[in-house]
Amino acid sequence: IFSRFDAHMGVANATVRNSTMGHMGINAIGCGTFTVENSTIRGRSLINLRSDYGSTWQGELVIRNCVFVPAEGRTTSASLIGGSYSGQNNFGYDDKGLVVYPTDASLKKVATFNRLESR
Repeated sequence: IFSRFDAHMGVANATVRNSTMGHMGINAIGCGTFTVENSTIRGRSLINLRSDYGSTWQGELVIRNCVFVPAEGRTTSASLIGGSYSGQNNFGYDDKGLVVYPTDASLKKVATFNRLESR
């Protein structure tokens, strides 16, 4: 179990496989293909695009055979792919601060749980 995957200044062609991410989940910015497979992700988003770096991913997001547990099962507002941009920083992008969405995203066999049940 990892507390999180966190790419601060950008990553290219990353893969998270056969892993469990803690309450901070996956935070990324970058380009290429980002693959998440056979993993359990906890957090407010399955993949959060870091707002402090412009919430950008230029490329594909591939999510296969994953379990998403938002906020450890507590009531929350959750999203599969999260991101925002306040317009307060200049990242040098031509889009002048607009969030750049992935060129392609595929979701296969993703289960989302609202509550964890103890047995």
